[in-house]
Amino acid sequence: VGVSVTFFSCVRISTDQSVDDLFCDNDDKPNLSYHVCSRHACPPRWVAGEWGSCSLTCGEGVQQRQVKCWQILAPGFDSSVHDFLCPNDTKPEQVRKCKAILPCGPVWEMSEWGKCSVDCGYGWQVRNVRCNSHNEADCTSPQPIEKQACIQKPCLNYWYTATWSECSGSCGVKHRKIFCRNKSGHVINEGLCDINNKPLSVNLCGMGRCKHVWIPQEWRRCPVECGDGNSTRKIICGSVTNGNFKEEPDTYCHHIPRPPDKTSCSANPCGPLWYTTEWGECSKPCGDNAKKMREVKCYHKNQISENCFTESQPEDTEICVLPPYNVCIDDRRAGCDFLIKPSICERLYYRQVCCKTCHRYGY
Repeated sequence: VGVSVTFFSCVRISTDQSVDDLFCDNDDKPNLSYHVCSRHACPPRWVAGEWGSCSLTCGEGVQQRQVKCWQILAPGFDSSVHDFLCPNDTKPEQVRKCKAILPCGPVWEMSEWGKCSVDCGYGWQVRNVRCNSHNEADCTSPQPIEKQACIQKPCLNYWYTATWSECSGSCGVKHRKIFCRNKSGHVINEGLCDINNKPLSVNLCGMGRCKHVWIPQEWRRCPVECGDGNSTRKIICGSVTNGNFKEEPDTYCHHIPRPPDKTSCSANPCGPLWYTTEWGECSKPCGDNAKKMREVKCYHKNQISENCFTESQPEDTEICVLPPYNVCIDDRRAGCDFLIKPSICERLYYRQVCCKTCHRYGY
């Protein structure tokens, strides 16, 4: 059973061509007319509902949905009927396996990224990474990175070098102070100068010829805001010939042990920190409204805490940006152009067969 709808348009009499409705008197426009156009009963059909949530929060579980038999009994009257009226061999599945969007078992947890090690130019930032079982061997997935590059605003200040000290021997070293200054000449925090272009503060010196040796520079400031970290320093290889220093490739100094370029450092003790797991998989492979999740916990000294600032709590859910579904079209046999009531699209059957039309209604 269906409905035939008669439409009316404005026509120019002289040319018998359709024109805009503004050229006709709207008061004389006939109303749409509806007529039953078939007396054949519509066959019952299966209508499947949306899949429910996965039965488990991690690992593999099951999803369920309702599947009912529906039949159009009269124009605009679509009703559920007894299941035995629909063919059993075409009934959609009601239960399927699902993979939860959070992994099971021990997982890596990461704190938020710390402050960049510099206030201008290129630097590094670090974060804490821990296995939630307290044993790193239990976390079998690759460990997330603990250090990444960061970039700040361009450096507008400059390095100022003091005079070299006296040489410590015939083949010795000399030192000098390095300051960061602004355009006014005031000494400021060295983080406001380009740390990657900082001049040497220690150098090799001598009057004759001095062999190639390693020359360690000063330790850089501790890069962490709290807790334990690692401070680094620059190590160069150099020599002196006729009283002139020359920096050489590292291979020239491989005959002697290289001094360490990293050492432990500490800042003030850390308070409670937020930790997150890696993002789980998206809840579906394509289309809109897919989401992914992660666990968010507060720790203090490796113990669960409730004292983290809620204002800085990371999000535990994020919308996935995915490719769209396949091209959305209407089934011509369903008469989708005549869906007068958008609420009909609330039914999954119509959203499927009248995909394009229901999409215009916001479904």
